Amino acid sequence: MLLVWLVFFLALGMLIGKKAHWQGRWESLPSRLTTGGLVFLLAVMGAQIGANPDLLQQIGQLGIQAAVLAAAAVLGSVAAVHALDVLWWRRRKPGGES
Repeated sequence: MLLVWLVFFLALGMLIGKKAHWQGRWESLPSRLTTGGLVFLLAVMGAQIGANPDLLQQIGQLGIQAAVLAAAAVLGSVAAVHALDVLWWRRRKPGGES
């Protein structure tokens, strides 16, 4: 049931964002709400991590694993962009023709 509510509010937010014209003083409202929500989620996540003594004992090992995964994700993204550049964009003829 939680998933249904999450999808509902996601769709509602998308509808509001598409239909609303954020002008004047309301223009920065979506950005401020998003930033506030992210800060709140990070604070809650930090509190949960801090309250878990087992997790705190393994924080060094988890940090190394996280750094390796992040580096692999960045390298994979760079490799994918490079492959697309070589396979797609450089094969196109000058003048925008395919």
